[in-house]
Amino acid sequence: MKGSIRRRSKNSWEISIDLGRNLDGSRRRKYLNIKGKKSAASRKLRELLTTADKGLPIELSRETLGAYLLHWHESYAVPSTRPRTADRYMTDIKNHLTPLLGNIPLSKLTADDIQAAEAKMLAKGLAARSVLHAHRVLAQSLKHAVEKGHIWRNPCDVVKAPKISRPMIEVPSPETVVNILEKARTHLHYPAFHLLAFTGARRGEICGLQWGDIDLDQKRISINRSAVRVKGRGVMMFPPKTESGRRNIAIDSQTVDVLRTLQGTQLVTKLDHDIPNSTTDHVLSDQLGNPLDPYVLTNSWRRLVSRLGITGIRLHDLRHFHASLLLRMNTHPKIVQERLGHSTISITLDTYSHSIPSLQREAADSFADQMKQVDMSANHK
Repeated sequence: MKGSIRRRSKNSWEISIDLGRNLDGSRRRKYLNIKGKKSAASRKLRELLTTADKGLPIELSRETLGAYLLHWHESYAVPSTRPRTADRYMTDIKNHLTPLLGNIPLSKLTADDIQAAEAKMLAKGLAARSVLHAHRVLAQSLKHAVEKGHIWRNPCDVVKAPKISRPMIEVPSPETVVNILEKARTHLHYPAFHLLAFTGARRGEICGLQWGDIDLDQKRISINRSAVRVKGRGVMMFPPKTESGRRNIAIDSQTVDVLRTLQGTQLVTKLDHDIPNSTTDHVLSDQLGNPLDPYVLTNSWRRLVSRLGITGIRLHDLRHFHASLLLRMNTHPKIVQERLGHSTISITLDTYSHSIPSLQREAADSFADQMKQVDMSANHK
């Protein structure tokens, strides 16, 4: 740990402490102004360096965790995350973190404090998934505090976060999906339902599609944005959360036909209303060209399956159906990952391999068959 002192004015000195480097390689420094003689600044610098060498936080701020969380939310979370995400962060801060930990000075917050707070959340009946989300918000904010030199270590690093079990995914059968789509052919939102089932894209990604993203001749759609309803601001477009979310998805001839029909219908509507045509026009929109609200699409699906007397199938299950059917067809998991836009192949496998018992049975049977062939070959020698 290194530090330095420089004169700011006649009786004012600036202490600079080198805290290492951030993850991006930039230097982390902490500054403190001391008034008086240089000897006083030197003494303070020695104290801080001794504290740091012991692995203790350099207490340069008396800010409480509650005050810091509000500052972090306003200066970091709001500018760098989607509005709905920032709102969810604030819900955790106000309802869970501040009531239990808000009065503790940021520099004195310990892992035991956090562990006890999360135990209280669970004892009050808060779901483990909600406690885990609050834990992640706190961990992220404290990571930022470490990078800025407010604290020396992130106490969340040694806290055992609540564990949640991944629920078994109920995948609708091909017969059920085909039955729904057949009966929905004249439905206003049939093109959207078809796209979800035949591409595996997310609801927001489908609602964010523009005609410029689609190449019908090459049978390809490009995912470049996602439609999100923002409270008080309507439907807004945001880029994919990860680089893998920005992707190209090959489409089949049937899907091309569905899109050509939709495009023709939209062109007639635009001519009737004297609306100019553009590649930035949304594929799924109302008569005025406004993008389809993802929540409207979800509610439309719910009414459809209810009218058909079908229960237990959500709109998002069309994405699960697409992935599961591809895996059943022995499609390489890497291809499935790329179509879904998962950041890693492990996410794809962890999500879907256990939800398809037939894959386990096929693997066991294939292994047994291979062993039989080896055994027969050995006996003929």
